[in-house]
Amino acid sequence: MSNVATALVERIPAGAPEGLARGVQKALAALVHIQETVAEVAKNRESTKLGHAKQLAIYAKSTAIPDLFKARRQFKYAKELVDGKRAQLHAAAKGKALPTDAEWREVIRKMDPNKAAEFLLRNPAARGPALRERELAFLTEGVYEHVMQKEIQENHHRAGAELQCAERTLELHRLAVNEVESAVLAMPIVTTDSGEVSSFSSKPAFEKFADTLLPGIAAKEISAQERAELIAA
Repeated sequence: MSNVATALVERIPAGAPEGLARGVQKALAALVHIQETVAEVAKNRESTKLGHAKQLAIYAKSTAIPDLFKARRQFKYAKELVDGKRAQLHAAAKGKALPTDAEWREVIRKMDPNKAAEFLLRNPAARGPALRERELAFLTEGVYEHVMQKEIQENHHRAGAELQCAERTLELHRLAVNEVESAVLAMPIVTTDSGEVSSFSSKPAFEKFADTLLPGIAAKEISAQERAELIAA
């Protein structure tokens, strides 16, 4: 396993949701396979660079590029799962509307913004009304986030800790997918009529190549099997 892959695996937090951790591991497995294949092909001294490029182009079409787009699809789905967890937690932190909400928001609106923030941090009863209707309470986005985190910390600590763990794991998944993408773009499979070999000059150049080689791959939706691999998240 490469140094990057090893480092990312070691950073998966203890208690990470199984599905999210699996997403990181699968992306890194694709990365390692690409790196090892490129290295193995390069060892063949009986073949020219053009021969290597042709061999790797076959591998790119059959494995590397499909694996990259699968990793992208799974990351997108994993992000949807984490976004859903966050939305559920924030809804729980806001709580249900109460008859006194409007009165609390009127009190908050009359305060200096800095004093309003301090007031909300000290008064749990006022947080719900402000969080439920941020605009009506005249809360800035920064104050809203601060108050939300205070409410989660005090009354939804376990769910908040689980969300933080999931978010850290998702960030590792993003980094892993980026590494797979970089490895694919670095593959020496771009050839010219004169026999020159290079890697892709840019991401748009790769995307165009991938769409030509495997039409519709970028638009392909995540399959039930690919979702199932992450469903435990």
